[in-house]
Amino acid sequence: MRALIILSTAFLPALVAHAEPPAIHKIEADGAYRPAGRPATGPRLLAVAGKPIRLIWSGNSPTASSPTRVERVTAARRIPVATGEATAQADGWTWEWTPPITRAAVLYEIRIDAKPDTPVRIEVRDPEWLKERMEKLPKMTWEAAGLDNKEITALQNLGLRQITSNARTTSTAAQLRMISSDPGNPRRQITWDADHPDLVVWRPGPAAPDIEIRAPRWWISPDALATDQGLIRFLDLFSEPPVNP
Repeated sequence: MRALIILSTAFLPALVAHAEPPAIHKIEADGAYRPAGRPATGPRLLAVAGKPIRLIWSGNSPTASSPTRVERVTAARRIPVATGEATAQADGWTWEWTPPITRAAVLYEIRIDAKPDTPVRIEVRDPEWLKERMEKLPKMTWEAAGLDNKEITALQNLGLRQITSNARTTSTAAQLRMISSDPGNPRRQITWDADHPDLVVWRPGPAAPDIEIRAPRWWISPDALATDQGLIRFLDLFSEPPVNP
């Protein structure tokens, strides 16, 4: 009888452990992990005014087109701008639109009836703003450290001609420093972070009005810098700082 009691007691921890439900973590088809409680958010894109954009929404072999609407979003209201039909393709819906010419940054929201829960927001920039900043890049002196040859080449293709690159070692932080030809202008130093793909941090530099920034390293990949969105994102790092850096 005593042996039976001992044997039964030994099984109790196993039974309790087996009854405990597992913690569930779902990995999406694109490899992303979205924690429980995190709200669904639509993409926010950057585009150039007057240049056509094509949006593709993935779906399960749609058979019909889907109504699409564009609104300009301000702090006080929404202004209807355009309507259309997203065309059904083999793997989703496709729609093209040309943002109107603007002289300031303008925010638009695009909604497609087939995907009502995740509107697309597009921040559109003035092409003259883009041209002006691109013309400034060759006039600056650039110092790089810890970047690989593909990243250096991608930056040079943007117009960063004067890049002094330090030898790369395993302990070298990936950095890019901008020095203006005007001594009175602030210097910018970017540390490219490979571990946090969505984190951007601004802070004052060691001397006023210098600025230090931590930004995702994938932003200077050749694929990223070859797009309008990647170019605007890069130029923003060397433009006016946020209101509260």
